[in-house]
Amino acid sequence: MGSTGTGSGESFWRGHVEAWRTSGQSRGDYCAAQGLSRKTFGWWAWRFDREPRPAETGGPVGRFLPVEVAAIAAAAEEPDVGTTAVTDERIEIALPDGVAVRVGSGFDAAALQRVLQVLGR
Repeated sequence: MGSTGTGSGESFWRGHVEAWRTSGQSRGDYCAAQGLSRKTFGWWAWRFDREPRPAETGGPVGRFLPVEVAAIAAAAEEPDVGTTAVTDERIEIALPDGVAVRVGSGFDAAALQRVLQVLGR
């Protein structure tokens, strides 16, 4: 009934990893029942776990969209004496898949672009 565990196709392993996750069996028990190599199975499960996943709602994985930032004019009046002006000049981008990027005022746009490239966004 089981395979020799030598299947090399991604779809072969994806099917088994998905079946294992819904089986309720331990990884070792599933591999033994299916005749699969535990080591190879573990590697594929790890690889699939590292892939970006769609949001919990089942929608597509979030994508960055181009945004144009307009300059914000400073307040015309100074704050009243005895008050403290509080400004929050951070930018946070949170995607449905849990990836969040936060930058403070004066961030280096080129550095941010490199970070986003490393993240594959």
